[in-house]
Amino acid sequence: FRLATTCRRSLCCIGMPAQQPLIMSRVQLRLARSLEEFFFAAPGTPSEDPLVVSVRRDAAGTRRFIASVGTFGAYMGALTCVVCSTFLALTWDACGCYDRPLRWWVLLYVILQACQLPMRVVLVAGLRNAESSGRSAEAFLTSLTASRAWQIGGVLGRLMYTWQVLGALWWLGAESCPSCPGIPKLMAAVLLT
Repeated sequence: FRLATTCRRSLCCIGMPAQQPLIMSRVQLRLARSLEEFFFAAPGTPSEDPLVVSVRRDAAGTRRFIASVGTFGAYMGALTCVVCSTFLALTWDACGCYDRPLRWWVLLYVILQACQLPMRVVLVAGLRNAESSGRSAEAFLTSLTASRAWQIGGVLGRLMYTWQVLGALWWLGAESCPSCPGIPKLMAAVLLT
């Protein structure tokens, strides 16, 4: 396993005492294997995902596209999570006066966004790693897009878009709440980005 080997090598680099690596290395190895099995399919597993088809046609263009869109998506997702979580933490009680559950909508939106961040980071970082080490972008994307994590990410993405439609309807139909004028603005910013 690529990730497990990297994890094993990193144990030597962090200067762990000779008595402790056995327990820690087993735990880290198990975790690394589990993560690798979740994010990457077994070698030879086919995938006809549009990203794989695209990288077959134009590898350099697809890498540039994924790097720019994926990086932007990861940063915006993290920023959205931080801003919305901070807003909710500061105004949770004040925003309970709406006739629609807008604060709960924002909370679930943050959760859905946070669940998709690891896949975005693995996509961008893995593609950069494949490119810098001279490995095939097609092999990396095939393994990634055939994984359980990619399938779950697809379901989460569809759920998030459905949640956005519902949020837009609630936002448009919500009556004003003088104690929490910020949540409609926050929702507008989230829905329009």
